[in-house]
Amino acid sequence: MVEEKLMEFWENKRIEDEKRLKQYEDCENIKSKFLQNQIKEVKAVWHLDKKDIDFTLQPDKLNAELIADYILIESVKTDVLIKSLQNKDAYLKNKLFSDIWDEYNILHIIHCWLNNQPLIPPTIMFNKNLGECMAVDGKHRLNVAYHFGHEFLPIIIPKTNYDEVKKKLDL
Repeated sequence: MVEEKLMEFWENKRIEDEKRLKQYEDCENIKSKFLQNQIKEVKAVWHLDKKDIDFTLQPDKLNAELIADYILIESVKTDVLIKSLQNKDAYLKNKLFSDIWDEYNILHIIHCWLNNQPLIPPTIMFNKNLGECMAVDGKHRLNVAYHFGHEFLPIIIPKTNYDEVKKKLDL
C-alpha cells in the first residue's frame, strides 16, 4: 500500500514537472517571437460569466470575504482605469517587460490569449486612505491588455467597494 502511494506520488510529480517544462518552453518561444517583433497583436479573452470565474484557481488568493459578493463590469475604459490606480506609473503602454513585472506571468498571459483561453478580469478595490483605486488581482493581465492597446476591458469590483470605484471611474 505504501509503495503504491509512493509510486503514485512520483508519477504525479513527473507529470507536473513535464507540464511545467512545457509551459516554460512555450513562454520562452513567445518571448523569442515577441522580441523579434513577430507578436504585434494579442486579443484579450476574458471570463465574462460569473459561473466561469473561480478565484480559487488564482495563484495569489484574495480574501474570501472580498470576493464572496462582487460585481462584474464588462467594459471599462482602460485609460480611465489606469489613471485611477494608486500605482499608475507601473503600467507602461510602450514597455511590456520591466523590473516591476514578473516575466513568466506576462508570457503566460500572452500564451493563454494567443490560444483563446479566457482569464479572470482584474479585481479593483478602493483604497480609502489614499483615495485611489488598486488592482488587487490581475495586475499583469491589466498590464498586458494595456500594452496591446485594448481600449476597454472588464473588471471585478467587490460589492463593498462598488460605490467608491464607480465614482472614481465615472461608471
